This record gives sequence, structure tokens and C-alpha cells, in this order.
Amino acid sequence: MILSMDIFPPVQTDDWIMVILTVTFLLSFLLFASRRSAFFKLTDSVFKFKNPDGKVLIPRTTPVEFVLQVLLACVSMSLLMTCASNGTDMSGRPLLLSLLIDFGCVASVFIVKLVLYQLVNSRLYRNQSTPVKPTRWNGFFVSVFFVAGNVALLLCLLTVFFPIPDIAVLLVSAVMAVLFEIGLAFKIKTALFRNKSTILIFFLYLCALEFGPLFFAAVLYGII
Repeated sequence: MILSMDIFPPVQTDDWIMVILTVTFLLSFLLFASRRSAFFKLTDSVFKFKNPDGKVLIPRTTPVEFVLQVLLACVSMSLLMTCASNGTDMSGRPLLLSLLIDFGCVASVFIVKLVLYQLVNSRLYRNQSTPVKPTRWNGFFVSVFFVAGNVALLLCLLTVFFPIPDIAVLLVSAVMAVLFEIGLAFKIKTALFRNKSTILIFFLYLCALEFGPLFFAAVLYGII
């Protein structure tokens, strides 16, 4: 095969994975480029720890683009999981099957988190405990999820085209995941729970809606 040259790690020589990776990259690039200014502002808002504005920015997208954001982010993260873990995977599964399993894990965690956001934020909004509408926060979360997916896609490209050790990819991925979680938690505090009297609710919110899904993801991926 074309991809069997020494420059590539042998675990990434599956043509189906390369086709999916190429299509995902092209679609993600086009989608991000069409709203690049809005996505850059969104990213800056998430990681604006100094003088936070508390704004919940959402790039204007069509329903089709909204769905594409979710699908592309799920595929990008599952591609990274598949390519990074394939060197240590002793199950003997084909790469495409591993990708489908990883995609199911990522999509399941995303759906669980989105449903929790909708249920909890709707209750908080009705009780006037938060000023942000649930639908707006969901749109914000999807956009942040898409940006995180693009970062995962870039890391995946590095693992495919450069002989990077799996442990290095794992460490970088973990650092990026922690940074996004910190940024999201900070945005939750500055946008959803601005009053000091809601600090206990904020802590419970983080445990249930941020740390809970992460634990669910670890358990789900560990079982599969």
C-alpha cells in the first residue's frame, strides 16, 4: 500500500482510516474557515481568565452546519483515540471497527452531557438561578466541542504523518483536555453562576455535569 513507507508508523496503514481522516479534515477546515472569526472569538472567550466578560458567544450556523459540528468533532476525537491507542491495542480488532467503537463512546458521552445540560439548565433558568437560556448554552457547548475536535484532529494528523510515541500523544491529549475543561469550568462560573451566593450550586454543577460525564467516559471506554 502507498502508506506502508517507513516514514509512517505501521499501525496507521489502514486505507479506510486515511480516507475518513482526509474527508474529516477537509470538512472541518471548510466549516471552521467559513466562521473563523467567530470561532477565534469563542476560543478567546473560553480561555479569557483575566478580566472575563461572562459572554456566551455562539457562531451563527445553519442547522446542517450545527449537526456537522457535532459529527465532525465526534469523528475527530475518535480518530485520535483509535490512532493513538492502536499501538498498544492487543485485541486484534480491525482499525475501522476500533474507530466505530471509539465513535460510539465519544457520541454517547456527548449526548449524555448535552441532555444533562438541557435538563439542569432549564430548571436553573426557570428558577432564575442563571441568566443564560439553556438553548444558548447548548449552542455554546457544541461550538466549544467542535473547536476541541479540531485540536484532536490536528494531533491525529501528527500521529499519522510523524513517528510520535504513543505516550507523547497521550500526554498532549490529556493536557489539552484538561485545558478545555478548565476553560469551560471558568466560563460556567463567569456566565452561569455570577453571584457569589451560588458557589455551592456551582460546585455541585461541576461535579454532576463536568466530572460525572468524564467518569462515565472513563468507565465506558474501560469496559469496551
